[in-house]
Amino acid sequence: MLRLGRDYPNGTRIEVLKGNHKENLIFSILPNARFNFFDEYGYLNDGYYIQMSCIDLDKDSIEKIVVSIGNGRKELESFVFHIDESESIPFRYVGKLEV
Repeated sequence: MLRLGRDYPNGTRIEVLKGNHKENLIFSILPNARFNFFDEYGYLNDGYYIQMSCIDLDKDSIEKIVVSIGNGRKELESFVFHIDESESIPFRYVGKLEV
């Protein structure tokens, strides 16, 4: 399950759930973001958007989670997470796609 929204008082929630495991992917995204998408409180800056998708990027029959953040084509980054069968760490950051 993918869930996106505000996480008062902690800013933005980019949350994924699998089985009993829940993780806010924002903590993996923030250190790897090239652009300043969020304000000092962790809320999305005006004019930016977030899109979450599950897609098999490399045709290995395993879907990846792709979180795209941007304000159009001027500033856009997509962060890719591998979905693992492990119950302890089912989501692993693998890198980003830059446009």
